[in-house]
Formats: sequence, C-alpha cells, structure tokens
Amino acid sequence: MLKKDFIINKQKDFERIFKQGKFFKFEFFVLKTLKTDNNHPRIGISVGTKVDKRAVYRNKRKRQIKAIFKNHQNSSKSLDLWVLVRKGFNEDSLQELEAFFKKNL
Repeated sequence: MLKKDFIINKQKDFERIFKQGKFFKFEFFVLKTLKTDNNHPRIGISVGTKVDKRAVYRNKRKRQIKAIFKNHQNSSKSLDLWVLVRKGFNEDSLQELEAFFKKNL
C-alpha cells in the first residue's frame, strides 16, 4: 500500500498536471507527467465508469497500477503522474505501463 505522500488526490494538482504536463497516449490508457520539486514521484489514477460499471473491477485496476508504481518508485526522479485508464484496459496494458515506468521513473 502506498503512503499518502505518494498519491495525488487534490483537484488543483490534477488541474496543474493537465495544463502543464507532458502527454503520452497509449491504446488503453493515457499518461500525463509533470516534473515537480518533490523528493519523490507521486501518482494519481482515474478509472471512469465507461471502463466498467462495476466498482470492484475499477478498484482492482487501481490497485494493480499502484502496485506497479510502488515497484518502480525508488528512483530519484520527482514526477507527478496521472494515469487515465480507458475502456479495454487489460493485462497487456499493465505490461505496457510497467515498461513505461521502468524507462521513465
């Protein structure tokens, strides 16, 4: 489980990332990144009801993404990441996301 320091949950932080961040588009998810002055990376995850109506499924995807992030957060880069999950997100998408984290975190 991630500490609160590693999670983005304030609307103003999401808006700042949206306006100023870099945009990476993949088939089943979108990443927005922004360099910050923090000493550690932070993540925000959005999984809408269009992905799946069931909250159990959406929460499972959030947990899986957080687990991947936790495995790769030990770098010195201070990034804010916003992961927007799209319809069709699956195990292959998780591997693609993990490859991005390995390369950029």
